[in-house]
Amino acid sequence: MWLDWLLDWGSPETCSVLREFKLCPGFQCKTIHFKPSTKMAGRPSWTLDPVTSSWLYGVLDPKGEFTGDNIAYVYPDNVTAYVGRFDRGIMTEAKPASVIYRSQKNGILDVKFQIEDDRTFSCEPSTHDSFGNAPMVPDIYEAKMVYPAQSNIPGAGEGLFVREKVPPRTLLSFYNGMRFPVDLEFNNDLYAFDEDMKLTVKAYTIKLGSDEDFYIDVPFEAGIDRSIYCASLGHKVNHSFKPNCRYSVMQHPRFGRIVTVLSTKTIEKDEELFCNYGYDPSKNVVPKWFRELYKKQYG
Repeated sequence: MWLDWLLDWGSPETCSVLREFKLCPGFQCKTIHFKPSTKMAGRPSWTLDPVTSSWLYGVLDPKGEFTGDNIAYVYPDNVTAYVGRFDRGIMTEAKPASVIYRSQKNGILDVKFQIEDDRTFSCEPSTHDSFGNAPMVPDIYEAKMVYPAQSNIPGAGEGLFVREKVPPRTLLSFYNGMRFPVDLEFNNDLYAFDEDMKLTVKAYTIKLGSDEDFYIDVPFEAGIDRSIYCASLGHKVNHSFKPNCRYSVMQHPRFGRIVTVLSTKTIEKDEELFCNYGYDPSKNVVPKWFRELYKKQYG
């Protein structure tokens, strides 16, 4: 694997890299920052997102942050990237790019990029009434990994399929949407006497985790119609009690903190992706289709 090669730095006597474990605002977690030693000052540094294996690359500013005009965010395919202005690892104005050369010597990583598009993007998280950054522009990595098509499940509408064979723990898709506080249940007022309608309008609602104070919602019309929203496609993943993917949480360069879809096993080319939605019929009102599947699965 490329990461194995990257981390093969030779003997301690020749290694020119220092390591520092610190908070990376660009990934919203602590990561190991790989920095050139004093004798190699001015050379680029890099750090890896432990969830997705995406990485930041560039010369650190005097405060030791990924801040500057020539910083790169590289997706886990180690090719697809954004290059431009970042502030502490958070994208403020960058263009789509590709890695065209990479090498390392004694731990010093040398990467060259080619700008692929003149459009600029920034980190612009969604709000309660906006999808945020360019809702009709697909994510440059996700577009290479997956595609939407009619699901193999009768009556399920569209599903999401993988373009090429992928191994376990591969980042495949992103679940962005509008953001609402976890204590806001506006549908209870709108559809107080219509449980089926409550469930319909929440068909594409997902919570990030117990530590988050908001959930992500793709309005029903936008969830089924890609002419309304197509910047991310994670909401197209259908349910299965025998899934090949799972949900996780990441800091996306454009969307901010969102849900992501990771493979849990080897998935073959053109195979449909599935996650277990994790509904609990004993504690929550769930859609009729889920109750029927749950009863068939567990009795």
